[in-house]
Amino acid sequence: TDESTAARFRARQLSAVTRLTPLAMVANLVNGSLVITMFLRTPRRDEALMWGLVLALVLVRGLWTWARQVRAPARESASRRAFRRATLHAVLLAAVWAAMPHLLLYPGAPAREQIFVATVVAGMMGGGGFILATVPVAATAYVLVMGLGAAVWLWFVPLDLLPEVGIMLIGYAAVVIGSV
Repeated sequence: TDESTAARFRARQLSAVTRLTPLAMVANLVNGSLVITMFLRTPRRDEALMWGLVLALVLVRGLWTWARQVRAPARESASRRAFRRATLHAVLLAAVWAAMPHLLLYPGAPAREQIFVATVVAGMMGGGGFILATVPVAATAYVLVMGLGAAVWLWFVPLDLLPEVGIMLIGYAAVVIGSV
C-alpha cells in the first residue's frame, strides 16, 4: 500500500539522520564549548554557563536517544509520529542555539563577539539544516526556529554590526530551506 511504502521511506530518511547524529553532537559540543569560552570573561559569563548547561542537557538527551536507536534492530518502517518526534527534537536544539545571541550579546558588546556569534549561528543553522535534510520538515523547522529567532533578535539589538548580519542570516536560512 501507499502508506506502507511511505513508512519504509520514512525509516530510511530517519536512518540517514541517525547515522549523522554523532557528528552533529560533536559539532554542537565543540561549538558550544567555544561559545562558553568566548564569553567567560564578559559581563555575560553566568548566562553563558547556564546556556551551556541547557545545551549539554539537550545533547545528552539526543545522545541517549541515538544510543537507544542504534542498539535496537534496524526499523523497516517509521510512523508519521516518528517524523514529528524528530522535528520536535530539531526545534528544541534550534531553540537553544537561537537563544544564545539573546542571552550573550549585550549593548556595547565588542565587534569580535558580535561576529563570533553571527558566525556560530550561521554555521550551526547551515550544518543542522543539511544534516536534517533527509527529513525536510525537521530541517525546515530547525532552520526557521534558529535562523528567524536569531535574526529577529539581532535585528533589534542596539549593536554596531547586527542589523546587517540579521538580514544575512535570513538570507542564509532561505537558502538552506530551499535546499532541503
